[in-house]
This record gives sequence, structure tokens and C-alpha cells, in this order.
Amino acid sequence: MIRDSGHLANRFFVLLGMASSAICLSGCLINVKPYVGGIVRSDLGADCTAGCQYELEAGESLKRTFIAEAQPGNEFIRWQDSLTDFISICPNPTQLACELDIKALNANLERFPVELTAEFRVTNGYNANRIAFTAEFNTKGEFRKVDEFYWVEAYPGREPVNYYYVTGRSNNSLGLYDSFKEKAFFFDFSKGEIREKIGDANPTLWNVITSVSGKPNSWVASKVSYGNDAGIHTGDYTQLDNDTWVNKERGRDSTEATYIEIGRDNSSVLLLSSEETHQIELDIAAGEIYQSSLAGELVDSESRNLISIIHRVEQPVDGWNVSEIYYSDEDGKLLGRYIQKGGNNWAETSLDGRKTISELVLLSRNKYEISLSDKMTNVAIKLNLSDGLVLSFELPFPTPRYLIADYR
Repeated sequence: MIRDSGHLANRFFVLLGMASSAICLSGCLINVKPYVGGIVRSDLGADCTAGCQYELEAGESLKRTFIAEAQPGNEFIRWQDSLTDFISICPNPTQLACELDIKALNANLERFPVELTAEFRVTNGYNANRIAFTAEFNTKGEFRKVDEFYWVEAYPGREPVNYYYVTGRSNNSLGLYDSFKEKAFFFDFSKGEIREKIGDANPTLWNVITSVSGKPNSWVASKVSYGNDAGIHTGDYTQLDNDTWVNKERGRDSTEATYIEIGRDNSSVLLLSSEETHQIELDIAAGEIYQSSLAGELVDSESRNLISIIHRVEQPVDGWNVSEIYYSDEDGKLLGRYIQKGGNNWAETSLDGRKTISELVLLSRNKYEISLSDKMTNVAIKLNLSDGLVLSFELPFPTPRYLIADYR
């Protein structure tokens, strides 16, 4: 990967000035896409969910703005590009809008690939600390976490108007209750909805969630990506099963080290090397990774050494948060994919994402499956993750259509 070869980036790319005007010394092949959890659109309205590719020949320029949009239950982190070893091609990589300004000079050299990705992280009932909504007369409101037990409802320029205590949490929801007013709120992050229940009445739709912010949570962490404080991604700790993790440096195919999980709490995941020579503490709350030569239940805070900065924390992918599903035939040949384009809109596309086969709308989802409907034919499609099947309901009974090969 070019990402791991900073000297190549120096040979082929030059960035000038504070606006990050970029000159590609060779021809350029630029691919802009979102990471799982959001969508990307260009200032011309192009949907880059499946990737927007631009080929620049000598003398050609690309001056375009790309906007990242987080899906419900996610929040935007930053723009990551394959030249981060050198310098970001986005002037402000932590802002939603990335303003690209690139010009290709020499087309005789080998075309240089550049990937630009919008990265998001999951927010949920366990780690959410701020939930925004739009109230009457376009007033901006929010529910804000006070501590582990209490939240407040607040509006700009006013003191908090109501206090609530937490009644329940899950990966996709949060429950709050005001005992004085006998009023409950249920936040459904998968649908982006806030439902209200007063007394014994049935819950009704109260408002729509406009954004959710939250800190990564150690209880749901299954992959921790790390790097340095300059934003360079250098590796990942990935959970294989209930007890086993592996650490892989970015760009290496072989496993660098295997670890056994020996504990979790509200802030950290603690790992012991398979040789029992050292411990790794993935401090999710602090966003840091520490190493200690001691083996035992806890790492001695005085003996641990900071070795990396956490860039992203991911939770297990299931029917609630999956956004991309690849399917194959019975021989295992990959044929295409289903991808969430934003909100309740899905699409079936070719394997490379360049051809849209059908547009679909979400009917329902749970931990194990996703139900969709074809917008043109109204045929129901069920993506059953637990059985690994794509089912079609053209007939009165479900018919297996494809095998699910992978999902993320």
C-alpha cells in the first residue's frame, strides 16, 4: 500500500500553501469513499457511497468539495487519505467538508493511486453523551449526559428544563424517565427516532434525532485501530473470539502478536501476550494504548508505557449496524453487494460499485437480519446474517437467492 511508503508520496506528490493545493507529479487516480457509518456526497450532488473515482491526465485538475454525512448512530471523525504519512490533502481533515485542489503534471509516469476516506465511529446507548434534535420553530435542543445515571434536556440560552434518570441501554437505544412528570423517552439510534411515553399511554413519535455524539466504549469494542498523534494509522488490535485478540501492523499480512483478554471495565480492555511476557491496556476512555512488562490482573500505572494513540474503536457488526453485504454463488464466486446509501435507502450494486442493479428501501432490521423492498418491483429481500443467505420473496415462500460471503 502507498500508505506505508512515505518516500513514494514524496516522489509523486507536492502540496503547496495553507490551502493544501496539491500537485501530482504523475497522473492521478483518486478514489473518494466513506468508511462504514456514513455517506459522502460531492458539491455537484454525486453520491460517493460506493466510491467516486477521478482519473487525472497531464494538465488536468480536480477542484471539488466532498461532504461527509454520518448515519444515525454514528458520528464523523476525520478524513483519512493514503498520503497521511506525508501531509493531508484535506485542508481541514476534521471538518465535514474536504476541499480538494489537485493538478496532475506528468502523464508519462505511472498513474499514482490516492484514496480519500471519510471515517466515522459508532455511537450507541452505552457511550452516547449528547443527543441533538430540532424542536418547535426550528429551535435546536439536546439531551445531555450528566453522569452514568442522569441526563438533562437543554436548549440554547436556557437552564436545563428537565432531568431524567437512565432506565436502560443497548447498542441501539437509550431509555430515560422523568419521575416528576411521569414521562419517558426512548431513543432509537438505528431509526434516528425519539419516542415519548406519558403515563400509561402508548409511546408516540416525539422528534427526530439530528446527531449523536459519544465516547468509544470498552464493553462493545472488538477492533481498536491505533497510530501516532499526527494521525498516521499504523496498526489494529482485533478480537477473534471471546478470549483471543491479534495485533497487526498496517501493511503486514502476517499476525504480529496474539493476546488473551483478561479483563474489561468501563474504560479499558486488558490483554496478556500469549507468551505472558507483557500486558497491553487498550484505554478506550483516554484514547491511549499502554504496555507493561508485568503480568497479573491489573497493570501497574507507574510501570506502564504509552506506546500508541487510539484512532478508532469498532463494535461487532450485526444486523443493527451492518451497512455493506457482499454475496456470492454456491461456488463462492463474489457477484455483488447490498449497501446502505443513507437512512433507510439501500442499493444492490455490482462488485466494484459502479453499476446499480436495484434501489431498495429498509422495511425492518434486528440483530440477525435485514428486510428490504425493491422500489421498482416491491419484491421483498431478506439478508439473513445468521444463516448466511439472501432470500427473495417473489413467491409466497422465501427462495434462496445468494450466499452471504462477507459483511461489514
